[in-house]
Amino acid sequence: MSLPLSMSCLPSDRTYPLLDGEIRPAGIDLNVLAFGDDDPYWSWRKTRNHLFDISEMSISNYLIQLDQGNTDLVALPVFLSRGFRHANLFVNPASGIEKPEDLRGRKVGMSFYDPTTPVWVRGFLQHQYGVAPSEIHWHLHELSLKGMHIDLPTDLRIRFLSRKDPLEQLLVHGEIDALINAGQPPKLFQAGDPRIASLFDDFHREELRFHEQFKLFPIIHTVAMKREIHDRHPWVAQSLYDAFCKAKQVAPLSRMAVDGHLKYSLPLLHAYVEETLDVFGGDPWVYGVARNRGEIETLMRYCREQGLIGSGMTLEQAFVSDLNEVLS
Repeated sequence: MSLPLSMSCLPSDRTYPLLDGEIRPAGIDLNVLAFGDDDPYWSWRKTRNHLFDISEMSISNYLIQLDQGNTDLVALPVFLSRGFRHANLFVNPASGIEKPEDLRGRKVGMSFYDPTTPVWVRGFLQHQYGVAPSEIHWHLHELSLKGMHIDLPTDLRIRFLSRKDPLEQLLVHGEIDALINAGQPPKLFQAGDPRIASLFDDFHREELRFHEQFKLFPIIHTVAMKREIHDRHPWVAQSLYDAFCKAKQVAPLSRMAVDGHLKYSLPLLHAYVEETLDVFGGDPWVYGVARNRGEIETLMRYCREQGLIGSGMTLEQAFVSDLNEVLS
């Protein structure tokens, strides 16, 4: 009899085969529920309240809670969300900020300090452009998206904002100089408001420069499962991992734009696919610890540098470590 388990994740071409049942993990009767990314609390809240056995979730928040001694969850080396984050920095042109180095001494707003997107943004600001977190005046709604206690470095300058004050309104009115957002671009930016602009005129070029310099494709989300399930049924991790790998292979990147017509409403899709294959040398959505060691260790280093985790955690402690990763 198959083991009944529940899972929540965002819908994507990497998870659709699991959502519609085309791919089923061996030995598991998996009930998959898709959630929209408009609710920033969905993955953590549902998993932490034990409503789901497996859940996609922010990798930085997983590392933070593990570092703080909460071992209820264990992560699979499956990374459903990745992305460069140079497009997530916005400025008010009137501030005079034209390049990342101009952020020194300026007021930068973001809703929370600990989600994965701000971790990567602060990381590339420091290591790609030489702007350390201590050189910026941070304006936050709260420290932690998940309400966790975090002891940040004492040299950080932080001011807390009212949750009633949307960051984009503060930006266009000059009360902050820049903002980091983790989701869709600010609504005023999408509407063409001239008082808000992307920090990078060509963020795509900056992302390619980051990849060329550091050889990284930033990880945003991992997949966590209840540790009690892993302890009772250690075979489940391999079954789930294999299913995620197979689901990703149903619609490989190489087949997206080579059959004579556009499957997606992107006029330049052929060029995007060719560029992606050229830049990454194949499939960029690789799973497994071994093939993502650079991304994971860099993220953990950024988290340590930014005061989010201590120095004691190892990569092997964070992920199921005895998987056969051949399918990744």
